[in-house]
Order: sequence, then C-alpha cells, then structure tokens
Amino acid sequence: MELELLSTLQPLWREALSVSFRSFVRAHADDDVHALLLHKSVPPGVDVRFAAQQIEGRQKAREKLPALAANPDFIFPAKLAMEQCSSESTARYKARLLAGRAVADVTGGLGVDALYAAGCAASVCYVEKSEALCALARHNFSALGVKNVEVHCGDGIRFLQDSLRHFDAVCVDPSRRSADRSRQTLLANCEPDVLLHQDFLLSRADMLLLKASPMLDVAQALRELHGVCEVHVVAVKNDCKELLLVCRREASAEPLIRCANILPGHVQQLDFRLSEERAAAARYADKLRRYLYEPNVTLLKAGAFKLPCARLGVEKLHPDTHLYTSDSLLPDFPGRAFEVEHVFSLGEQAFKLQVAGSSANVAVRNFPLTVAEIRRKYKIGEGGSAYLFAATLRNGERRIIKAAKAERKACPVR
Repeated sequence: MELELLSTLQPLWREALSVSFRSFVRAHADDDVHALLLHKSVPPGVDVRFAAQQIEGRQKAREKLPALAANPDFIFPAKLAMEQCSSESTARYKARLLAGRAVADVTGGLGVDALYAAGCAASVCYVEKSEALCALARHNFSALGVKNVEVHCGDGIRFLQDSLRHFDAVCVDPSRRSADRSRQTLLANCEPDVLLHQDFLLSRADMLLLKASPMLDVAQALRELHGVCEVHVVAVKNDCKELLLVCRREASAEPLIRCANILPGHVQQLDFRLSEERAAAARYADKLRRYLYEPNVTLLKAGAFKLPCARLGVEKLHPDTHLYTSDSLLPDFPGRAFEVEHVFSLGEQAFKLQVAGSSANVAVRNFPLTVAEIRRKYKIGEGGSAYLFAATLRNGERRIIKAAKAERKACPVR
C-alpha cells in the first residue's frame, strides 16, 4: 500500500518543483484548502489535491517551522506526519546538545530534528519505518543542501541491532499515538518502548537523547529511567513543548534540571538540582511589594517552587500560590514581571467600578473562582494591557492584584 503511494507521490514531488505549481501554491497561500479542492481554474499539470496538501502544510508550518514554510523547495507530507514533529525552535535547541557528535535519529519522521542536528553534528543517520517519509526526507535534505545525513528505511531498533557502528548519541522520539489514535503520555505506552530498550540503546551510543511527552511527570520519568544526567523542560513562548531526558551508561549522582523558555531573540533559563529545591527555604511576603513575578511554566513543570526565593531573593505569596514579589525589579527572573498598581479585596466596590465593562488579562492562582467566573461576575472582557491576578496571600486573604507589564532588558541566548 505504502509503495503504491510512494510511486504515486514521487512524480508529484517532481511536479512541485515546476514553475506553474509553485506559482499556484504562492497565489493561493492563504486560501481555505477545502474550498481550493473545488477550484475550477487549475493550470494544466497541477494536481490540485497535492497542491492543497502543500498549501495546508505551509499554513500549519508558518509558526512552527517558519524557515521551512518559506522555502519553496521543501515538500510537506500529509498533516498527520507533522503532528509530533519538533518546532524549529525546539529542534535548534536539541541540535546544540548534539554539537560535534555522530548521531543516529532512529525515529526520523518528517526529519526536522535530523535537519537541524545536521547543522551542528558531525554526521546524522536518519532512520524511519515509512518508505514515503524516507523518500520525502531524501528529497528535502538534498533540496536544502544537507550533505551529512544518511537516510535508512526500516525499524530504528533493528537498524541499531544490525549495524556494527557505535554512535556518540542516539535520539529517540517515540510515537505517542496508540492503535486507536489516542494520545499517550507514559513511556511504556509509546513506540518504541524506551524502558524496554534503554540498555540496548546505551550499548550502541555514549548518550541517549529521549524526547518525551511534555505531560509526562518529571519525577516518574526519573524513577523509570536509569542513568539520567540531564532533564530539559523546554517551552516556546511559555507553552511547554518538550521534555528531554539525556541518559548515559554511567549513573549520574543527581541529574541537572534545566528549565528553558525560548522567546524571540533569547532564552529564559534556570538550572538546578532537585536537592537544591528540597533544601531551599521559601520566604513568604507579609504584603505585596512593588513588583510581581509569574514564573515560566517550565519551573512549575520541574517543581522549582522554593528555589526562586533562595536564588533571587524574591518572596512567595503563599505556599500554594506560585507568584513572587520584590521591591526592586529583577531583570533575570525566569518568567514575566509586572508592576503592581493596586490590590483589591474580593468584592470591593472600587474594584467593581474600575473593571466593570473593561478588558483585562485574567489569571487565577490558588483561588476559589475560575477565570470564567471572574469575567462573568465582574463583566470583564478579554485582552487589553491590564493584568488581573486573583490569588491567595500568606495570611489566607483572597486578593485581586491589578498590574501592568514591567519592561526588562532581554537576557542573551544561552
């Protein structure tokens, strides 16, 4: 079935390089692809279904893979293959972990990770079960001028079993879709089962780089895997995207936890070890200071709740309220910073007068009402430049904090 599909697609890939095809895709770049399939004015030699696939792929890739979306030589697969592929930002992040190494990517997929790894690694072996994706990867690597990637079609584990080569690093991004297409989180439910194959994988490489679901609990991953020396919790614009686990044969006394939030032009980063978090003494604020801080999702995911107090000197609002405050503005706090404008009691008339009918960004932290309930109760619209944090303070009082974003200089990429 797949070989028949492959023989059908390869002429289409050649067609995709034609002037008429590229002109058609460019002219309809923003069109609704479903309406496009009914388009009556199609140039001769242009397969409208394949053109719709390329247009839809570029539309979906504009934010996730902007460089590839803008490249007319890159050919996109059906949308299913794009669901689990890395974004450009996260692929670049992983590539830095592989700099100078001989790498085997045994779950190649669309080839985004292999493509960006090739820019840093000495060499990359891309291994993928799908004949169609392998052929597509060969085309795309060649079209993009990538010369240090070998493409191998087959099962990644079997490839390593049959190969006599030893790699510096093996990368695995297990499929997180079950037979009924439901999403999976636990490592044992993904394919391949890394828990089953970890010892073998580490017999074929010095390092295993495992990409797990961002929903996987960090503590559980550390219990199930052995030899974990680094854990990278990676977010893009404060949206948690990947949990990366670096394993080696030799056991690590305690893994480094790196919280990395990738923003345009820089990365907010905090490194720590779990023993530091356990030993850290939290400081709790007796009142709101001038500045309020909302930590990145990566810190919350990694469990760094007390550490900002010990490292940065901020005070926490409450043991279960993950917001922090300080008198002076901290330029390097790993999260968003706000200047407090007013603190209201719940139901205070002044608050009702200020916000009723206005718009604001609303967040709740350890609070009995939901965002939707607050919006409905006080008739607050979405958006605008004002920020409202409904939170519980140290003494148990419920407060609504009105704040504006504080301007800070960006920290450089690390």
